[in-house]
Amino acid sequence: MNELLALEYDRHLQTLYKLIDTNKEVNEQPSWPFFMCVSNEYIRAPKKLLVVGQETYGWNNNEPRPCVKEAMDLYRGFVSSNNFHNSPFWWFRQMLAERIGISVSVPYAEASLWTNLSKIDVNKKRPSDQLFDHTMQFFIQLLVHEIDIVKPDIVLITTANGKYNWHMNHYFSQYKNWAKKHLESSVYQLHSEKLPLNTFQIAHPNSLRFKKGKFTDKANSILDVIERNLTM
Repeated sequence: MNELLALEYDRHLQTLYKLIDTNKEVNEQPSWPFFMCVSNEYIRAPKKLLVVGQETYGWNNNEPRPCVKEAMDLYRGFVSSNNFHNSPFWWFRQMLAERIGISVSVPYAEASLWTNLSKIDVNKKRPSDQLFDHTMQFFIQLLVHEIDIVKPDIVLITTANGKYNWHMNHYFSQYKNWAKKHLESSVYQLHSEKLPLNTFQIAHPNSLRFKKGKFTDKANSILDVIERNLTM
């Protein structure tokens, strides 16, 4: 899988850098591209989970720009370090991994995969509108290619952001059978010939921390909905 990912990333890397150089603002310093690296734990996992976030909250942005191997090694090192943010995103991902049968004795961050809709951030935030709008269709297409390679059983997209939603709808609506079905408890199931059957979308888990300390209760109610609608 990693060889195929590396080939895919290498095929698109110069296009990405050209898009960045053409559209970034003068004071923007985008992060390194966020490229996945698959672990053996993911390959052995009983069910394969891919969680898709929005953008990184800070990633390496040192010069010079990385080659594909350097970008993938950064991802590998971060995941294997277990030095994760203590945040709702990571809590929810761990809870979902355990729900689908990934053993608690296995590091959930290695037994599942994480990528983002935007492969870059700027100062721990979403890129400026011009850079964002001129890269998102490219990034969503790259996400589809990643999914084809890593073949997850379950994809969870974690955003309710209108800008991300607009770009997802714009991309997937060009293909047959695109639909976004509301289930319950703010959970949606996405249908497209370009996505696995078990593709769901929720608001970013960070929003759950504002539920007056009831993160676990709210997270479990969302996980219950996802679990009831899984087709395995």
